[in-house]
Amino acid sequence: MRPTSTPDSYLRNPLDQILGYPGNIQLLRTLIDSGRGLSTTEISERTGLSVPGVHKIISRLLETGVVQREGSGRTSKVFIREEHPLTPVLTELFQTEKRNSQNLFKKLKQCVDELEVKPKSVWIYGKVAKGTDDYGDPLQIAIYGHAKKIDELTEKYKERLINDHVENDFDVTIEVRGVTSAEVDLIKEPDKIMIWGFDPSQLYSEQSESKKSSISHQELDARSLNDAGLWMDFLKKHPEVIERTKTNLKEKIQSEQSGVRKELQEWHRLLENMSFQRLKKFMQSDSERSTRMRQSLPFWPVLTEAERKDFKSMAKE
Repeated sequence: MRPTSTPDSYLRNPLDQILGYPGNIQLLRTLIDSGRGLSTTEISERTGLSVPGVHKIISRLLETGVVQREGSGRTSKVFIREEHPLTPVLTELFQTEKRNSQNLFKKLKQCVDELEVKPKSVWIYGKVAKGTDDYGDPLQIAIYGHAKKIDELTEKYKERLINDHVENDFDVTIEVRGVTSAEVDLIKEPDKIMIWGFDPSQLYSEQSESKKSSISHQELDARSLNDAGLWMDFLKKHPEVIERTKTNLKEKIQSEQSGVRKELQEWHRLLENMSFQRLKKFMQSDSERSTRMRQSLPFWPVLTEAERKDFKSMAKE
């Protein structure tokens, strides 16, 4: 999308300039989603845009009055300008956009909840999971289960989607595919948005590990401690992920079975009652409880595609 070729009045049609470029939209969405000011580097990391590109976008938006910059040099941050008359509308627009996808994912999970016989896993794959889809591209859903029951499960799930008018309500085309353990390539595909159950690719990782020499508890603990440290660094950059995780845990607690529910409740209490510094200390502790909780870090499911890419890049450093 590019600005219209014919110049138009900013006073009458300010959205032409505010939303006239995809980069403007990405930056505004990122600022509104974060709920705080962000540096140029932070915006670049969250959007995947280059730093020079972010500078150019900020300059454009500063001219519209919808954002403002505070500070100077490397310490400067860009904020949504609260005084701008369109700020509440833009905020609601992006929040509605976010709620729409969240509500769709909740509905897809609800349709699994309503099945009499449950699959092992349900996830989104393909272009949507990769973040490369366009309007009209199908939302591809994989249902993983036992080979003898997978066809029936798949048909039952399709029926639920039809009966609940999911395609019409969310203006999306949905394709459902039954998957068994024989379809290794699809199962091991790294780009997934999990809807239900566990990521079945973990089974292959576990099988691979079991073929290697056994790993001691000390080595496993060291690995989980390293992972926890990585997450703490990531959450320091993306503190809003903690709030999203708390909301996600609260919702999952209602639907999970007792054993899983107890663990989710414990994580919710930790995030609800601990400051970031206390949480960081806890995750770096060698206590039995800390060691146990590090085995089930709950943050990954709530990350946006851009955040997942940022996390993976941090893990490679």
